[in-house]
Amino acid sequence: MLPADKYPKQYVLCECGQFKTIKANYCNKCSNSKRIKFHTLKDTTHSVVHGQSARFNIIRGRARNQYKHIKACQFCGYDKHVEVCHIKPISSFEEDTLVSTINDPSNILILCPNCHWEHDRKYRKPKKTNIKKPHKRKVEWPTKECLEKLLWEKPTSQIAKEYGVSDNAVAKWSKKYNLSKPPRGYWAKVGAEGNAPSSIS
Repeated sequence: MLPADKYPKQYVLCECGQFKTIKANYCNKCSNSKRIKFHTLKDTTHSVVHGQSARFNIIRGRARNQYKHIKACQFCGYDKHVEVCHIKPISSFEEDTLVSTINDPSNILILCPNCHWEHDRKYRKPKKTNIKKPHKRKVEWPTKECLEKLLWEKPTSQIAKEYGVSDNAVAKWSKKYNLSKPPRGYWAKVGAEGNAPSSIS
């Protein structure tokens, strides 16, 4: 049994002939069609939308959906919450302007609330920054030649301490550079014999 048959007083016919609830302007099919086909700013004045604020919210909503893949502020990189910012305000466009023009990437910035507020008030006009910054190591690796020399001059633990990393990090460097290390017990033997370690040439 259809909902319209079960609750006849709560449903009426839509302009397309399908049933819709009394409170709805359109049935689900027509509502979806009309919501996504606002071609120009003037089109948003149809009876589907009431008031200028609602018209602009429709356009902002489409922009949010279009640029939802951008997760970080394009000015500062903050990624907890971002908003759509129109560089040229929606209200400054002519009524016959295409919504696709208003929401064009050249007119859109994705900003955090703070940067959005500052941008709207023209406190600053920073350039867009890359959202994804290149990965940078916390500690710069020594060169292959330098590490090869260090491995035969001092124990791994001492090298690790000097670079502020763990012994495992030094071991990974050695493996990455394909370097051989002193065998296990080498430094204990050197210490017992009281000989200075021989560095490789």
